[in-house]
Amino acid sequence: MESAARRECEEENCMEKWTHFPPTDEDGERLKTYSVFRKLMLGRHGEVYEAIKHYLPDGTGIRHLAYVATNFAGIISKLSADLLFGEAPMITVEKGQEALDEIIRENDLQTLCHTMALSASYRGDCVFKARYGKARNWDGSPRPIIEAVPSAYFFPEVDPNNIMGMTEAVIAWPRQVGSELYLRREIHQPGRIINELYRLDSENTLGAQVPLSYLEEYAGISEYEETGFPGLLVEYIPNWRLDDCFWGISDYFDILSLQEELNNRITKIRRILDRHSEPKLLLPPGIMQYDERLQRWYVEKEDLEAMEVDPEQAGDLPKYLTWEAQLAACFSEIDKLLDLLCMVTETAPVAIGIPNRDGGGAGSGVRRRPRPARGSPFSRPSSCRWHPSPFSPRPGTRGFGSRSRRNRGP
Repeated sequence: MESAARRECEEENCMEKWTHFPPTDEDGERLKTYSVFRKLMLGRHGEVYEAIKHYLPDGTGIRHLAYVATNFAGIISKLSADLLFGEAPMITVEKGQEALDEIIRENDLQTLCHTMALSASYRGDCVFKARYGKARNWDGSPRPIIEAVPSAYFFPEVDPNNIMGMTEAVIAWPRQVGSELYLRREIHQPGRIINELYRLDSENTLGAQVPLSYLEEYAGISEYEETGFPGLLVEYIPNWRLDDCFWGISDYFDILSLQEELNNRITKIRRILDRHSEPKLLLPPGIMQYDERLQRWYVEKEDLEAMEVDPEQAGDLPKYLTWEAQLAACFSEIDKLLDLLCMVTETAPVAIGIPNRDGGGAGSGVRRRPRPARGSPFSRPSSCRWHPSPFSPRPGTRGFGSRSRRNRGP
């Protein structure tokens, strides 16, 4: 039966061979973007922004200034996930509600969806996969399983007649066993799944195809599996997107420069405060005398960081040198940056703990309700939700799909 299926696939040219992983330059750029936005979400901004080079050690190993990252991007993703799945999703069907409730409970769907919503916010999309089997090797009996697929492993064949649809999809991921590197491919087509295993000659070049039994963990998997379902068992959910592109858009795509400037301003304030904590001492002329025999100053100039001034300026010296640091202007810029970040991301400031400031601002027109603790149940506003996807399988069900990007807040 598998031989017949192989011949059928070859006739349909549905087993396209890759030469590299990822298969195209566009996919490579997409994966790089995922990596950058993931670092932002985790607060690793120093690995993203070029300006960090000004704060890192130079060739002498001296650190000029510590870089301070204020992770507004991560807050947006956490808030989105909380608003969507702070409480359990309600899914109903006309028949078989008890069986569906059991599937939801066994797959811990609320936690799974919260995790996926968090990732979809920073990445721009997420992928669900359904299968029937064992979640773990030690499970007693197979059951319906809903699980996450990292978007970096997802490579769809976009429908040429529907930019938002897909005719098939490949899930591919590298697998290292000892010193050997392999690529596992799982090709999802309507009604069937094709399983393949390749050698990776390097990190991105595919070698020869090998039998699945080559690796013990895949020995029990058939090369061809009939699913008994007329569609695909993978579901792509964009964060939000336009009508001329398949891929979803990250919540971070238009706040990169604002996030960088917020980090920069707070870092500069830290530098100002550090300098004020160690002011230089001004001394009248003649106080510091150099001893030729000892080859040093009488007052420890190196320790005091002192400087002399002209006689006409010596009036009330010694004293410490201070200056107007314009901190009020710095904090005013931070307030403006936060207003802009909230405006661009369409987020109510009070939803992320920013109180309304006198004189209006981004938070002046929203209700004053503090943000609930993450993970606590509260009503989700209709303006932040996942819409039913065009790939949702059957009528009579309420599923999940793409999320609209509208005002996030109470």
